[in-house]
Amino acid sequence: MPPANAPVPPASELRQNGGGRFSLPLRAHAGVEDYFGTPRLYGQIHGGVDFSLAGLAEIPVFSACAGTVASVGESPTLGSHVVVDCGDGWSFVAGFLAETTAGAGDSAAPSTEIGKGTPGGHLHVELRYQDVAVDPAGYMDLPRRVIPPTPTPTPTPRPTSTATRAASTSTGSAGAPAATSTPKSNQPTATPTATPTITNTPTITPTPTWTLTPTRTPPPVKPTPTPLPRSQ
Repeated sequence: MPPANAPVPPASELRQNGGGRFSLPLRAHAGVEDYFGTPRLYGQIHGGVDFSLAGLAEIPVFSACAGTVASVGESPTLGSHVVVDCGDGWSFVAGFLAETTAGAGDSAAPSTEIGKGTPGGHLHVELRYQDVAVDPAGYMDLPRRVIPPTPTPTPTPRPTSTATRAASTSTGSAGAPAATSTPKSNQPTATPTATPTITNTPTITPTPTWTLTPTRTPPPVKPTPTPLPRSQ
């Protein structure tokens, strides 16, 4: 948190009053991820502005003011960073650099490259007056709204068509099933090819007809005549 008795920068330094000491240190960015004053843990607040570098690579970072490079270093809160002394109690900090290209004691100007932005990461931009962080919004031409990083698009699956097949078979006869397709709304209609179902027709073996052979009836036997007894 800023100290209760934090020094107040001269009002003439504000952009609205014609101040022009500072400029944006980036020529390209993907918008602002986080503004000054965002709450942090343990009652702390964000002491600068984070510019998104999503989708960008090899982005040069320039000094935000004319002055002298005060220090180049590493820290847990700023990562790889460069501090530029802008004069009159002002300093500029560029944090979370992929690499630094300036050294302590080098002259700096808004056209001087001091480092490279981290591809796909963000650049922390901080202004300090008498070593106390102040809101850069009053001194730089910042975007007026937060622009979140563009998410990676998710591939849209190709539409599929579901065919409903209904087969109608009558008893004792073989027929081909009828295929119907129910298209989904706003999707191409697929006409399925009906595959006929072949029912084998059984071969009927004829039942043999038996012809009865007539039984011949023997002719009647003529009785043998009994001879009459002869008279004595």
